[in-house]
Amino acid sequence: MSSKRIRVYPPNPSTTRGTSTKLGSSGDKIIYAHGKSVVIRDLANAANDVVYSGHVHPTTAARISPSGYYVASADTQGNVRVWDAVGEDQVLKAEYKVLGGKINDLSWDGESKRIIAVGDGREKFGHVFQFDTGSSAGEIVGHAKALNAVAIRQLRPFRAATAGDDGLIVFHTGTPYKYEKTLKAHTNFVHSVAYAGSGAHFVSVGADAKVFLWDGVSGERAAEFVDSGDGAHKGSIYAGAWAPDSKSIVTSSADCTVKLWDVKTRKATTTWTVGSGVEHQQMGNTWTGNGSIVSMSMGGVLNVFDPREGAGPVRMIHGPQKAITSSATSISSSTFFAGSADGRVHSYPVAEIDAAPRCERVSGPGHTNLVSGIASAGTTTWSVGFDDCVRELSVQDGVDAFSNMTYGPTASQPKSVATSTDGHVFVAETGHVEVLRSGQRVCAVDAQYGAISVDVSAGIVAVGGEDAKVHLYNWNSNGTLTEAGLLEGSNKGPVSSLAFAPGGALLAAGDSTGKIVVYDVKERKASISRWTFHNSRIHSLAWTTDGAHVASGSLDTHVYVWSIAKPMRNIAIKNAGPGGVWGVRWVPGADSGAEGKLLSAGADGAVRMWGVVFHV
Repeated sequence: MSSKRIRVYPPNPSTTRGTSTKLGSSGDKIIYAHGKSVVIRDLANAANDVVYSGHVHPTTAARISPSGYYVASADTQGNVRVWDAVGEDQVLKAEYKVLGGKINDLSWDGESKRIIAVGDGREKFGHVFQFDTGSSAGEIVGHAKALNAVAIRQLRPFRAATAGDDGLIVFHTGTPYKYEKTLKAHTNFVHSVAYAGSGAHFVSVGADAKVFLWDGVSGERAAEFVDSGDGAHKGSIYAGAWAPDSKSIVTSSADCTVKLWDVKTRKATTTWTVGSGVEHQQMGNTWTGNGSIVSMSMGGVLNVFDPREGAGPVRMIHGPQKAITSSATSISSSTFFAGSADGRVHSYPVAEIDAAPRCERVSGPGHTNLVSGIASAGTTTWSVGFDDCVRELSVQDGVDAFSNMTYGPTASQPKSVATSTDGHVFVAETGHVEVLRSGQRVCAVDAQYGAISVDVSAGIVAVGGEDAKVHLYNWNSNGTLTEAGLLEGSNKGPVSSLAFAPGGALLAAGDSTGKIVVYDVKERKASISRWTFHNSRIHSLAWTTDGAHVASGSLDTHVYVWSIAKPMRNIAIKNAGPGGVWGVRWVPGADSGAEGKLLSAGADGAVRMWGVVFHV
C-alpha cells in the first residue's frame, strides 16, 4: 500500500480585533499566517496552494521575495525562517532569532538579499539582516514602542519606512540602513506602510483613520487623502496597498469599507461596503501582481475585488480560522463537513475530484463554542458543540446552512454524536446518552462512566467511556435504550473514537493511548487487537464502504490505513496534520477497489486529500 497527497484546502488568516492582518502577494499568489502555519494561495490555480508547517510557535507574518524563490516568515517568539517557495518540499534555507518578542511585519529589499523584521522586542523593535548569512545590514532605531509595519523601497537608492504604536514613522536610508529622520503626521497607532513599485512614494495608514502619501526618496510628506470629513475613512485603517502600476492605492478599514484611491487626483474613485458589524471590519489587504485586490474580513472571509467592478467582491474565499475539531462526510451530497474550535462549520464539495477545491461556510445560527462532533446518515447531518446544543445542517438548492432544528441545552456537555438512517440522533455526553428525533428528546440514559464517543448501526448503539470500555445498548422500536453488554479488556485508555463497519458486524474502537481494537460485535470479543502504531489519542476512525480497510487519525499527527484481511500491514501517512489529526473520512464513491481517496483535517485548520493504493 502507498499514499500520495492530492490537494490541500487551506485555512484562512487568523484575525485579532484592533490588529492589522498582514497579507502579501506575488503574481497570482497571496501569502499569510495562520496558527503555526504559513499559507500560500494561488488565486488562479488552487492546485498550487501550499500550507507550510515548519514553525514551532504561532506565525505572524510572511512575505515572498521579489525573485519569487524564497519566503520569509516570522513568529511570536522573534524567529524568522527563510524557506524555498519553489517545489513541494519547502526546504529550509535559514532560521534566525532576530527579536526578543513577537514580530509583526517583515519586508524584503528589491534584490531579494536583505530583510527587515519589526515587532515588539525587549531591547530593540527592528532588525535588518542578510537573508543568507544572518549578518547585520544596518540598524532600525528611532521608536519608543512596538512596531507594526515596515516597507522597503524596491529600487536603488534603497529606503525603508517603519511605523508603530508611538504614532511615528521613521525613515531610513540604505544600505546599510541607518536612521534618517522621524515623520510626524499620524495622531494614533500606525498600522501599515507600503512602498509603490515605482519607488516614487510610500503610503501610511493608521488608527486615526488617515492616509498619508510620502515621497519615496526624500521622505517628505506629499499629501493627505481625505474622503470622509477630516479623514479617509470613518474608522481605523488597517492596511494600504499599491496597484502594480503605482497609480492607485487600496485601503481597508474597520468601517467595513474598502476604498480605491487615485494617486494623481488624491480622490477616492471606488468605495466597496462589505457589510456591517464587527465581522465585516476589514483587517488587511494586498494587491496582486495580476490585478486582483484581496481584503480580509474580521469574520474570516477573503474578499477578492476587481478594480474595474464597483458592485462588490467578485469572489469570496472561505476557510476555517481555528483548528478543525470534528468532521463528517455526507454520502448523499458528497460533502465533507468540518467543525472548528470557534463553533463554525465549513463544507467542502468533494464529488468532483478534478474540480477546483472549494470551501463554503455553513450559514445560519451555528454554534457559539467548539464543535465536538458531526455525524451524517442518509440526507441528514447533525452537529454538537460545547455550547450544549445539537443542530441540524441542511442542504437546500446546493447551499449548506444550519436549519431551525435545534435541541438544547443538553443534559451535560456533548462529546460526540451519531445518526441512524431512520433519523434518530445519539449524543454522547459527559454523564448521559441522549436520543433525539426532529429536535426533540426521545429518551436518555445515565452514563456515569463518562461517555466520550458514540456510533450506531443495525439497532446497536456503541458508547465509548472514560473507563476504557465500550458500552453496548439495544435501540428498541419503542424508543428506549437498554444495556446489551460490554466490550472490555483490550483498550487501555478512554475510548475516544468508535466506528462500525458497514453492516455493523465489526466495531473499531480507538483509545487515548493510541491503540485501536476491532471487535466482533456478535461474539462480544476482540478480533484484532495489535494495531498500536499510534502513540497518542485516536481522534477519528473511518471504514471504507466495502469494510476492508479502516483509516485512523491521531493527536500524534499521523494517519494510518489498516487492512482487515492483512492486519499486520498498514499505510503510514506521517505528519499528515501538524498539531494533530482530528478527522479522517473517505471520499464517497472513491474508497473501494484497489485505490481510495481519503480526507484528513486537524489542528492546523487545513483539509488534505490523499490518494491511497490498497494492499492486494
